Parts: sequence; structure tokens; C-alpha cells
Amino acid sequence: MTTQPPLLFGSYCEKQDVNALPVREQPTQRVLADSSACSAVELLAALIGGPRQIETATALLAKFNSVAGIVSASTADIASVRGVGQTTAARLKAALQLGIRATHDLPEKKLIGSPAEAAEVLRPHFMD
Repeated sequence: MTTQPPLLFGSYCEKQDVNALPVREQPTQRVLADSSACSAVELLAALIGGPRQIETATALLAKFNSVAGIVSASTADIASVRGVGQTTAARLKAALQLGIRATHDLPEKKLIGSPAEAAEVLRPHFMD
């Protein structure tokens, strides 16, 4: 008895060619609809593009075990995955680096200790 590998998400593992999927299920369309609801495979596939983007995204996650593994990998290692060239590897590294910077560059949240401080913080939002 052989066991099937777990599906990373939905029917994508059954239909590797993105063009075979209904438009609303294609990674780019899913990102446009609600990127926060997308799986890592969908987000990677949208960055990769092309008809085999799902297969390539799945292969990347299989090789590096996680998005963090991809972040740690060199562009040469990423480009060694079938379907990923130097340009796509650079695009992936850039997008992941932007994500890291976005989480570190968040403005420091100010603690509000009084109604006067709350008014100070909110006043610019109600000026017009």
C-alpha cells in the first residue's frame, strides 16, 4: 500500500499547469482577491509566474522545507530548482527581503496613557 504525499493545498497538486485551473483559482487571481488568505505555495507561484508556477513553487518548498529556508538559501541554490532561473531567483530573494524589512521597519507603536494623548494621536486623522 503506497501513501500519497499530503496535498499542499486544494486541487493544485492534481492540476500542475496553472492554465488548467479556473481563473479564480489561479495563484495571481487568489493574491489579487485576498493575499492574506493565500498559502505559501500560492504566494510563491504568483511571484514565479508561467504555466508551471505551482509545480515550481511546490518544488521550492520541498527542497528548502519552508519559506524561511528559501530566505536562507543563496540565489544560486534557488536557481538550481527546476523552473527557476537567475531572474526568478533574484525576484524571489527581493520579495522575501522586502517582507523581512517590512516587519522590521514598522513604526514604533506609541502607548497611550491618557485622553489627552489619545486626542494628540487622533487629531491629524480628524483635521479635515
